[in-house]
Amino acid sequence: MEFWLSGVKISQAAADVKQFCLQNAPHDPLLTRVSASTNPFRPQKVCSFL
Repeated sequence: MEFWLSGVKISQAAADVKQFCLQNAPHDPLLTRVSASTNPFRPQKVCSFL
């Protein structure tokens, strides 16, 4: 089944992956800092009543 698929040169695939990464880098939370107000993994505040 894969015999009939046309291949892509590795240099072209690498260029496409690089372009995709650079294009989406501003939205990647691993590369950019996540603000404290929008971070779903921030430690929860403990509320205690005396």
